[in-house]
Amino acid sequence: MLRNFILSIFFKSFNEKLLIDIRKMHKFFKRKESSNKYIKPFYILLVNHYHKKIYYKYACDITPSCQLGNIEFRHPLGIVIGGSAVLNDGVIIHQNVTFGALRFNQERRGIDCKQIVGKNTIICTGAKVLGDITIGENCIIGANAVVTKNVPDNSIVVGFNKILENKS
Repeated sequence: MLRNFILSIFFKSFNEKLLIDIRKMHKFFKRKESSNKYIKPFYILLVNHYHKKIYYKYACDITPSCQLGNIEFRHPLGIVIGGSAVLNDGVIIHQNVTFGALRFNQERRGIDCKQIVGKNTIICTGAKVLGDITIGENCIIGANAVVTKNVPDNSIVVGFNKILENKS
């Protein structure tokens, strides 16, 4: 039992290491919000450190303000998660998935929008979830699918917003 614990400390999977770094970044981001003006710069440095570490080590751009439940990255490379995304428990994300803005303002910054992904949803390779939308529970977003409108529970999305409801 002690041997397994020691091995788990030193030999974590790529997925587990990424999740640990994301959790640390998010923890420091939350503490930054509630800290005083003297400690806040320290937390800003820590958040920036982990954001850059995730960006360069894992080739992922995950914003500190996003809300991630107990999710799993199958192949954590090229993943982009914007600041307002909410991913609930059981979500599985494959490589090159993007959660982001659909429209931009004059400064070419994404207009705030919130993507909410329900429990036990699988998001396959190259999928793009754009705009202010909600994806229901137990859904499958197919490879290279583009989602710009709400998806009901138990659905499959393929192509550009082609929703096949009530999957079996």
